[in-house]
Amino acid sequence: ASDGVQKGIESAVGIKANPYKEQTFEGNDYRKFSFSWTFNPASQTEVKELGNIIRTFRALSKPSFKGGSGIFHYPHEFQIEFLTFNTKKTKEGITTSETLDTNPHLPQLKYCVCIAVNTNFATKEWRSFKGGAPIEISLQLDFEETELITKDDVMGSTSVGRFTESERKF
Repeated sequence: ASDGVQKGIESAVGIKANPYKEQTFEGNDYRKFSFSWTFNPASQTEVKELGNIIRTFRALSKPSFKGGSGIFHYPHEFQIEFLTFNTKKTKEGITTSETLDTNPHLPQLKYCVCIAVNTNFATKEWRSFKGGAPIEISLQLDFEETELITKDDVMGSTSVGRFTESERKF
């Protein structure tokens, strides 16, 4: 009721009370990344290899018991990098080296844990090889960084964490 009275007075007088709203910084969240692929294995061998890749990611995204006790080891950490293919040539056009280098146009990532492995074995419709192996499989991997990103990290002068003394830009 008091809210209605206040609005009535403000309307009658032609003023609006300052709500004195402020926003306070409560911190940043850890960055999350999702990567998706669709695979079309051409043979039972490729289906088996893809199954091994998916199973490996599922396993590495889970904790494990330490020595049979009730204590967990953390899940595997991943260092994800975006690479670009570089070819160096002489003036005559002769290739002298070919390298995969960190792509300077994309932000870099700190160490991540895989927080979700999602698969879809019937992306459009269910179709399979003889024996039931799917002929199209989509895989989505969700990662979350294990360290927060600061202004220093973005500027390439990391001062805390495992990337100090590196010039990486996050």
